[in-house]
Amino acid sequence: MHRFDLFILSINRQVVIWMMGLMATMVFCNVVMRFFLDDSILWAEEVSRYLMIWAMFMGSGLLFRQGAHIAVDNLQDIVPDLVGRAVRIAIVAVLMIFFFSMIYIGFLYVLFQWGQVTPVTRIPFGFVYAAVPAGFLLMAYHLTMVARIWIADRRFKKQPGEVILFE
Repeated sequence: MHRFDLFILSINRQVVIWMMGLMATMVFCNVVMRFFLDDSILWAEEVSRYLMIWAMFMGSGLLFRQGAHIAVDNLQDIVPDLVGRAVRIAIVAVLMIFFFSMIYIGFLYVLFQWGQVTPVTRIPFGFVYAAVPAGFLLMAYHLTMVARIWIADRRFKKQPGEVILFE
């Protein structure tokens, strides 16, 4: 399971990095073309917008690995350890219910929007909205991978070569 987890983590990171790099390159090239040639790439703004949406949803799960999402820890700080664990179990349960609800609702929305196409690239809007169920599925996966350690010790699992941003 550990090797599979490292594989998923690596693929997830690489996809986000490539999406952000591609988006930045397209926007930069478009700005340069507008400035020097008084012309632009018609599809660059649309594609970069959709890449930003996908990168945000794909990267959100990675933040769970480091505990980098906004959290209110005050309750856990003032209650005894056993109660704090119960609170963390409840938080994980509520998050999982929310994530799987969003996967289901997102999937329905993808089906609903599949017939419409984007204005310039003619990509089905369903593909753009597929970022929602895909992102929430990854969030559920990443939360599952760190939940045991977070519930027990209130810390996040550090991967080899990974720098924890917040501790």
